[in-house]
Amino acid sequence: MTTTGGPTASEAPDDTILDAVLTPARSRATTIAIAIATTAAVLVVAVLAWLWIFDRLGGDAVSRYLDGEGPTYEGDGFRARFPTEPSRVEEPSPLGTVAIVSSTPRARLRFSVTASDAPVDAANDPVAALNTAAATLVVASNGRFVDQDDPGVLGPAASKNFTYRVGRTVFRTSMLLTVSRLYTTQVSGAEPTRAEFEALTSSFTLSPVG
Repeated sequence: MTTTGGPTASEAPDDTILDAVLTPARSRATTIAIAIATTAAVLVVAVLAWLWIFDRLGGDAVSRYLDGEGPTYEGDGFRARFPTEPSRVEEPSPLGTVAIVSSTPRARLRFSVTASDAPVDAANDPVAALNTAAATLVVASNGRFVDQDDPGVLGPAASKNFTYRVGRTVFRTSMLLTVSRLYTTQVSGAEPTRAEFEALTSSFTLSPVG
């Protein structure tokens, strides 16, 4: 009797045998790809959730700050209030060691005060010294001025307010030049408000000597 049916293993087409061999490998690859994609999706959701929480908490901190709350920093010759607990770092500069005290209550919103030695001979012409310091800061940051005021002089001290932009970040800035120190107060972010800037500058005072 002659038996009919499909091809035997030895008679099966080569592509059928190849599929049978590769199927387990393909299954493992698919499983791994799905696992990676799922993990990535979970991470993205977690990061977005963290950013939302951080931004929400930061927004609350800024609101309280505008109402007059927030921790106060005193040191480096000044006293100022910040939205959240500030951090302090030191960096070298042409004017010597620079102290930077800053608070970042939410993403892309930063409040800071930088204290450095005054430029040499700044007391001889504080107006020129402030204009030069402001221009140097903007140029060194690869930024451009948005607006600027003429420096105001009060006795041995002088101050200057200006705004500049670096890419999409705006810096609202106030510089105060004393006989021996230069203080740069800034609020920076995508759209820092005048109220946020004035909350920082109004809280800034020089510490008593001695």
